[in-house]
Amino acid sequence: MYWQGLQSGPRIALIHDFAPPPTGGGHQFLRALWREWEREGIGVAANAVPRTVEALLFNSCNFTPALLDAATRRAGRVPVVHRVDGPLQTYRGFDDGADARIAGYNRKYANASVFQSAFSRGESERLGLNLRPGPILPNAADPAIFRARPNLPPPSDRPLRVIATSWSDNPHKGLQVFRWLDEHLDPQLAEVTFVGASRRTCGTSDTFRPARARTSPRSCATTMSSSPPARMTPAPIRSPKPSPWACRSPSGRAGATRSW
Repeated sequence: MYWQGLQSGPRIALIHDFAPPPTGGGHQFLRALWREWEREGIGVAANAVPRTVEALLFNSCNFTPALLDAATRRAGRVPVVHRVDGPLQTYRGFDDGADARIAGYNRKYANASVFQSAFSRGESERLGLNLRPGPILPNAADPAIFRARPNLPPPSDRPLRVIATSWSDNPHKGLQVFRWLDEHLDPQLAEVTFVGASRRTCGTSDTFRPARARTSPRSCATTMSSSPPARMTPAPIRSPKPSPWACRSPSGRAGATRSW
C-alpha cells in the first residue's frame, strides 16, 4: 500500500519554507505530519503542484508569498487548506499587523481552515479576523519520539522523573508553571528536567534541573531534531526573487528568505 500510494503520484502539495531544526512555527509539526502521511502511503510534494495533487496545505505565515500565489493558480480547483495557530498578538503581547496579513492570505487562498486549538479559533473569532471556517485538529505526539508503554505503578524507590520540553522562550507559553514547580515541587515526589530555551536562569533548585546546552547561549537544554523525508518531487514552482515569510512586517527583519 505504501509504494502503491507513492508511485501513483503525490496527493498532497505542501507549501512551506522549512527552517533548519529544531524550530517552532509549525515546522516540527509539519515534519511529523509529512512522515505520517508517507507512512500511510500518501505522497507529499514540497513546494510543487504535480497533476496528481488532490489538496494543497499551507501553514500560518511560513511560506514565500509569490510561491503560494503561483501554487494556488497552478492547483486550479484543488481544495486549499490553511493551518492556523495563534493569533500571534495574543502571546507575543503586541500587534505588528501579522495576524491581519495571515487573515488576508486565508481569505484570498483558502477554502477551509484547520485550527491548532479551541483557543486559537476562539481568539481569532474574538479579534474579528474572519478566517475561513474549519475543524480543530490539535497537535499530536510524534510516535517516533513518544512511545506508549503499558500502565506502570509509580516508582517506590525514587522520585518520578518528568521531562518538560519547549522550543519557544516566550514567557506567555507556560513560564509561570515552570516557576511554580521550581519553587514548590516536593523533591521526594518528582524530579523535573526542562529541555528547551529560556530567557531566564532556570533550574535554581535541585528538584528542577536544566539540561545544559552546548549549542545555544540562551538554552537550558540539549535539543532533538528531525528532518522531513529526503524524497522530493520534481518541477518546483519558481518565484522571481527571494521573498520574506508572509508573517514578517514589511519594515522588519525578514528572518529567512528563499528563492524557488
